[in-house]
Amino acid sequence: MKDLESLLISLFAASVVLVVVSLYPLYRPDEEPPAEIVNHTIPEELNANFLTASFECSHYGKEWHICTQPTGWGAMWYCPAYSEYNETELSLVEWGEMGVQTPLHPCFTCPKAGIRCADRAEEVMTAAGIPDDLNSTLGEYNLWDDAEWYCEQLCENQKEGESCNEDNLCTGGALFCDHKVDATGKDVSVCKHCPADLEECLKDDFVLSRKSKTNCLGCSMMCYGAAASKLWVDGVAIPTQPIDSAIQSSHQNAIGPLHDCSILASANPTMCSDAEGKMCIVHIKEQNSLHWEISNYAEESGCVGIIAFRPGFYDSPFSHSDSELLIPFVYVTEDEGLILLHSKIGMNAKVEVDVFGAACYPADSDTCISNLPCDVGNFCEFNSNPIAPDLYEAGYCRPCPDDPTACYFGMFSNYSQVTVQRVESCAKSCGAAAKLASKDCKFCAAELTRFSFGVDNEAERCQFCTQDDVQYPERKVQLFGDNITCSQMQSFFEMLPVPANSSNCQLAQSMNYICGCEGQGYAGANTSTKKVVLAWLPRTAAILSLLVRHWESKSKGFAWAH
Repeated sequence: MKDLESLLISLFAASVVLVVVSLYPLYRPDEEPPAEIVNHTIPEELNANFLTASFECSHYGKEWHICTQPTGWGAMWYCPAYSEYNETELSLVEWGEMGVQTPLHPCFTCPKAGIRCADRAEEVMTAAGIPDDLNSTLGEYNLWDDAEWYCEQLCENQKEGESCNEDNLCTGGALFCDHKVDATGKDVSVCKHCPADLEECLKDDFVLSRKSKTNCLGCSMMCYGAAASKLWVDGVAIPTQPIDSAIQSSHQNAIGPLHDCSILASANPTMCSDAEGKMCIVHIKEQNSLHWEISNYAEESGCVGIIAFRPGFYDSPFSHSDSELLIPFVYVTEDEGLILLHSKIGMNAKVEVDVFGAACYPADSDTCISNLPCDVGNFCEFNSNPIAPDLYEAGYCRPCPDDPTACYFGMFSNYSQVTVQRVESCAKSCGAAAKLASKDCKFCAAELTRFSFGVDNEAERCQFCTQDDVQYPERKVQLFGDNITCSQMQSFFEMLPVPANSSNCQLAQSMNYICGCEGQGYAGANTSTKKVVLAWLPRTAAILSLLVRHWESKSKGFAWAH
């Protein structure tokens, strides 16, 4: 036995020795700003928004248009907010990147009886001079094919009361397929008109099957405001982009001196002092800042408008989450925003926002909500927005990842995708919590718990590498799973509010030495030599474990033989 002990000690010592050794503005730069702007003087008939516009086309007979967007996402359905289709207005639409005009043109309505969508789309696209092999800039869809498809969904699909199935769909934007089977097992599904109130979709006396309910919820569509905005500061025009998905008047304008209200987007947002009658500029530094929350505080503070900017402008969308907005809200680039913040405070700023109508796409056919979950083997990838304002949390069913721990690490790759609700939905539906331990993490498995989220302030939030100094992003941290990298660990704790006093946080920090992090971690090691030795301890322990198992098996074999 002493020989074994000597061997183990020698191996441990040997292992330690080995270690030690162009923007396109909507207006001309010289264009004069309007002489006078008055807040909220909007005729009642113009007090529309992109949601009410799409609702009018879906339910009250206003005519949908099929529009293409060569410098955008391809084709879509368009419903004017307060007037008929206006080509001049839609040549001003901004979409996607800052200040880039992406006109909705050409547009056309359903063809007359006897004319096929394929023929009508070809006629319109040819007249507009669009080649038949041209793809949209962003979506990379063939414009001719896309225009034909949207026309067919709107104009050639089954009408109300007609039979429907996977091959015979109902008219887009107004009807859904109510799946039914009679007593003999025959499919008797029919097209049914979308309800005015989407809560009807959840009632068994309206539709019964889960498939019918999800089809019904798909009536909501995915709509965006076809909008444009303008900004002048001290008489100089500055490119802007209006915030999307806001329930707002079709025309808003405001004037006021620039005032720093970046506190509205801080980790602990609150009212902005001395903001009454001011044009509030907001530097958004927090990745998870909520735009509707910013605007609510701004309105309560007395701001007449909001000019926002943030780092990484193009990294994720800026949406108002289908919430009400009472004042103009526009974005500028980070460079422009910093200039305004540091050298233009107090100068007069004038803002205009126009929402011309609603640009809509069919909703995903496999919708899920908090009380209408997905089938086994899938999880609900909840949207940041509800399907309808204040109705319920909604999303789309997605397959569970092969490795359930991807619900926490790896599946959601950036700030715009990661929400606590999405992660918890995936973890619960896909069994991630039960798999939350690496098979090589012998000493800590009993201490691992389900992740809990939520902190009262940033000081209580867990930081994996406290100095944000991951030196070895591709190294594996054998803690929560077998293939989780240092980079994924750091991103996870950056993006989600894990309490610092949780056992999972403390275990993660105790192993951050693997990633080369300074600061908290290393189990108290305070010199480079100690940290290097500690980094090799897991490997040494693995070697010792193998040797012990090998020795025990040899010993048992010897005793059995005798």
